[in-house]
Order: sequence, then structure tokens, then C-alpha cells
Amino acid sequence: KFSEFEIGYQLYSNCKRIGITGTNGKSTTVSILGMIYDNVVGNIGKPVTSLPDKIKYNDSIVTEVSSFQLRFIDKFRPNICAILNITTDHMDYHKDFEDYKNTKLKIAMNQKEDDFILLPYDFEFDNELKCLSKKIYFGKKLSNKDCVYEENNEVILFLDNVETKMFNIPDNKLIGYFNKMNIIVAGTIAYLDGKKRNLIEDAIKNFEPLEHRLEHFLSIGQTKFINNSVSTNADSCISSIKLYNNPIILILGGVTKNNNPYEKIFNFIKSKNNIKKILCYGDSVNEILEINKL
Repeated sequence: KFSEFEIGYQLYSNCKRIGITGTNGKSTTVSILGMIYDNVVGNIGKPVTSLPDKIKYNDSIVTEVSSFQLRFIDKFRPNICAILNITTDHMDYHKDFEDYKNTKLKIAMNQKEDDFILLPYDFEFDNELKCLSKKIYFGKKLSNKDCVYEENNEVILFLDNVETKMFNIPDNKLIGYFNKMNIIVAGTIAYLDGKKRNLIEDAIKNFEPLEHRLEHFLSIGQTKFINNSVSTNADSCISSIKLYNNPIILILGGVTKNNNPYEKIFNFIKSKNNIKKILCYGDSVNEILEINKL
């Protein structure tokens, strides 16, 4: 089968390609890059085939890549790519987690020796990722591997036994450890693609967080209303709850996508004493009530 995504790649195969996949954080990372690059396509909402007939040969194309798109790739080869994370999601589409994970890993299958792939420093599927490209691990300074890490807001690349200070993380509107990782990945990719330090730092500083992602949309008195409706799997939900120590009324529900997320979420909630109420809604109400024995 040929997908729109693969056809779009082959139409512009002479252009350098950047690819971002992962269960969570793809759109934010790609959108930060969108502050630097003109051509941003894929799962972000713009079809790959919608690019202009002619774009500059030296323009890189930034692509957000979902598992649905990776499932049917043939020749797609990102020169620089990242797997931000892989946790359970889309079990209503994939046969099982193994199928989902293996589909995500396909992003690197056509890469060559002079390509790069960024991976979390603790990536648990590293041994299953068969690729020719150079692996760079993000999030922690490692003594025996190429890596990128942050020290006093300076992002440092350790590559081929050489340390390079790439860019500083300026004050910005993104919150949470996971968003810092998104910033580091986006900035590192831009640096590896030859972008200047000031361009990267300006993109981070001026980036406006995307809608529905920890979006503070209303305050009544001292109560803040946070729209986090893009948080549609257990790990995303848990990472978001971790950011807040104030009392929380949590709205939880919707469609589970056969992910069975609630047991994991409630096991975490038991360790937090600031969840005061949970409002359940949608198709999964009975599942939530059963798990929590309300």
C-alpha cells in the first residue's frame, strides 16, 4: 500500500527531511521547529503533498510522523529524526503494543550512516532499533555515548568525543520536564541542520504553547481552569498531574482507544493527596467507576 505520506515524500525526496515521532510531544516539538522552518507537514495537520510545486532544494522539510503514517512507509528517509517516547496508545488501531512499538521504530529503517536519530537517554527499546544512523541520546549526560543534555540552561552536545555548547534555553512559556525535552530535541535538530544559535533561541523564547495542552483558559477567583484535552493516554495524563501541587478537580473520561489507561492513572493518583474530586464522563464512565470502586 502507498499512503499520501509516502507519495509526498517521494515527490520531494531531493529535499532534506526531518521527522519527529513519539506517543507524546510530537506536535509541540514540530511546532517549535515551525518557528524556524517554512515547510512543516504531516500529522501536524498539513498533508505532505500540499507543499508548493517547487521549494528551494536546500530547504529542509519538517514532518510530524504518526504510527498511522509510518505503517505504510517504503522509502521515507529522514536525515534527522527523533523518537520522543513510546508508551501505550492507539490500541483501537494496532493489533497490540508490540505492533505499535515496531511501527514507531520504522522511522529509522531507511536512514544511512550520515543521518542522525535522537532518542531518550533511557530508551527501553534501543536494542530493538536497527538502524545505520548515528544515535544521539537526549536528557542526560552520558559518559560512553553521544548525547545532548542541559546544564544551567545551556544545551550541550557531546558528539564524537567533542563537547559543543549549542544554545541557551531562554525564558519561555512551556512548563514541565517533558516540554524541556521537547525544546532540547527541537533545538538540537535545528543545530544539526546548520541553524544559528540566535535563531534557535528566538524560536524557543517566542513560542506560544499549542491549544488544549496545559492551556490556562480561565480563572475564577483563585481557581484556574486548565484545558489539557489532548492528554489522551495514561502517561500524558500522569505527567501533567505531576506539575501541580495545588488541589485538583480532575475531569477524566472520553474514549479509551482500547488503551486501558485508568488502572495506571489511578495507581499514580493514590500517591497524590491533592486530587480532591474526579468528574467522569463519556464512554469510559463505567470503566472508571469499576477500577476506582466508586
